[in-house]
Amino acid sequence: SFLLIINSDFWSASASICFAVDLASLIMSKTKLGQVIRAVSQQPTASKLMGINVQKSFATALMLYGSIAAISGVLVTGTSQIFPSVGYDSTVKALVILIVAGLGNLRAGIFMAFALGFLEMGVNYVLGARYGFPSMLAFVIIVLLFKPNGFFGKEQITKV
Repeated sequence: SFLLIINSDFWSASASICFAVDLASLIMSKTKLGQVIRAVSQQPTASKLMGINVQKSFATALMLYGSIAAISGVLVTGTSQIFPSVGYDSTVKALVILIVAGLGNLRAGIFMAFALGFLEMGVNYVLGARYGFPSMLAFVIIVLLFKPNGFFGKEQITKV
């Protein structure tokens, strides 16, 4: 026997995630633009001293990731209605995942996305649907109380 999945929401979400991740990683690892964006994100002052236009690279990165988000949004909303607050829940959850995982760690972000998703679904199953998102926010508060840089974030010490 085989499992036939015909849910178009699942396939469009999967396609948009694969597209966004592949395009972003390809651009960031294989192009000069990716090298410039990485240099500016790591050391803006040193990049400026090396002759990189920091403001232009910020604007280019914003346009690049905005276009990736727009294409992914078109793929996801192709199967649902479009209204002004579409994607609001996903955006808030993505922000929560970034905060809990710690910024700059892709593997930690993916791990925390699954962990928080399982947490939310488990609470939805046990306590009811209205407690899923508040439980995720309570988890964020608890993590930030004990680890202010995120669950996988590293403390940066600056010497003066």
